[in-house]
Amino acid sequence: MSLYAIRFKNESQVRYLIETQGNPEYNAVDSGNLEGAKKWKTERGARKYLESKVLVGRQGERIQARWTTVEVVEISPQQQYHANNPEVIRTAKAKYDSKRPVLSFRPKPEILEWLERERCEGETDAELLNRKMGKLMKLEERSGGDCEH
Repeated sequence: MSLYAIRFKNESQVRYLIETQGNPEYNAVDSGNLEGAKKWKTERGARKYLESKVLVGRQGERIQARWTTVEVVEISPQQQYHANNPEVIRTAKAKYDSKRPVLSFRPKPEILEWLERERCEGETDAELLNRKMGKLMKLEERSGGDCEH
């Protein structure tokens, strides 16, 4: 059985309509995932809600000014599983993150400039850094490294 949701997009930002208690005019657009999103059994029902409750009057103008795309989307079976089993997803993500931690640092300006010059077309920051760190790792292995162990 398919389910549908209302999705809001603006560049890399994606949000889904979530139902709040009380007046439906004040439904929030703050769910980055489908876990708490309002869902419909039919695309027609979701479209009708979008047009009659979300995109009406001044509220609709404000929403459309903030979001480049407001659309009804079908929720895939995998997305439905993720929304219905958040604890399983959190556990799997924690296990993955423990094996592959995210490192955060602020490179010096001269390193940033050099990285930009070295970037291949269409390469993301992660791809660029992984490529450069792979080259450095090979160099270090050949030369024995620069720190005394």
